[in-house]
Amino acid sequence: MGSDGSDPKRLTTTSGWQSDHDPSWSPIGEHILFTRFEGSRIWFDAANFSDNWEELTPWNVHRVDLNGNVEKLTNSSNAGWGIVLYSADGDQILFGTTDWITNESKQVVCGYHRLILMNADGSNPRQLLPDDDHTGTLEYFDW
Repeated sequence: MGSDGSDPKRLTTTSGWQSDHDPSWSPIGEHILFTRFEGSRIWFDAANFSDNWEELTPWNVHRVDLNGNVEKLTNSSNAGWGIVLYSADGDQILFGTTDWITNESKQVVCGYHRLILMNADGSNPRQLLPDDDHTGTLEYFDW
């Protein structure tokens, strides 16, 4: 929409339990990054989470242009968290994932929160920080 609130335009559409989160503008304003929940159960329904965690994933990074053309940049079966951000030059994207750790009964016991850095086109995703004792507590990030 315009800065005065005029001419609002819907850029994304979801179905089922899908939902879009944490939008972030590209440096020159031509795209908006966001994370999309693509699971089979409403994402904030945490009842029986430890047994049915697969229904609360995946979360993937998407971008949309100002005409509403959406492009999926990741194809992950992991959970997502936090925001998704462009680098100042627009060449890279930073986002978070959660890799759940399960016991022998496939119940979630904890998870690794990982920062992923990739090229702006979605190629070359790589874990930014190595896993350590704090990986499970990483919550917020920014450039």
